[in-house]
Amino acid sequence: MHIHLPKPLHGWREFVGEVGIIFIGVLLAIGAEQTIEAQHHRSQVHDAIDKLHAENVENRSALNANVVGLRQSQATVDTDLAALENCASASSFGHLVPVGQSIVLFPTDQTWIGVRDSALLPLLPEQMSDTYFKLNTFMDLMEPGMNDLYAARADAEARVEAIRHGLRDQGTCRDAVVQLLRLRIKQDVFLKNAIALRLFNEQALRGERLDAVAKPAGLDISTGTPKPKG
Repeated sequence: MHIHLPKPLHGWREFVGEVGIIFIGVLLAIGAEQTIEAQHHRSQVHDAIDKLHAENVENRSALNANVVGLRQSQATVDTDLAALENCASASSFGHLVPVGQSIVLFPTDQTWIGVRDSALLPLLPEQMSDTYFKLNTFMDLMEPGMNDLYAARADAEARVEAIRHGLRDQGTCRDAVVQLLRLRIKQDVFLKNAIALRLFNEQALRGERLDAVAKPAGLDISTGTPKPKG
């Protein structure tokens, strides 16, 4: 049996050559790993962007329904205010209609929350992360207004139903008018915000920056279109 011992290195040149080969091999392995990781991150970011886009498309129907429902509810309030006629006569009280029960469908943001709280956030394009931060902030700011709207509607509805069921004294009528006017104001504010949110959702779908959130004066939220310049 023959045992082959490793041959000793002869000189520094051969030693450096061996070390260089090992070093290059390590660099190649690290580079390959980084390349695979970068490709994986690009795939994750692309998937996240697709899901954010799909969430915006899904929210479009809810946002459109909110605008339509709020306008219909406003119409019932206007009908009741006209029927009460400043409580001058009870003859028109029969024209009272139930206050519109529009349901506000709040858009979903679970995809954005997942991306925001993950390691993917720094990898998103800067403008996209800025857009979704603003969109999510605007949604959060709208939530207290939605609660106020529901409370005002409950108060107005109770007064109107009391009159429709025969409680037609002047005090009840005046209270109903006040509550209906309060509800109408809440509806106006929330409708403008709902139209603005619908516009912002469309801007996000188009990949635009939501400058209107920072500069509300540049947006005509009564129509949901940017104000003309000049």
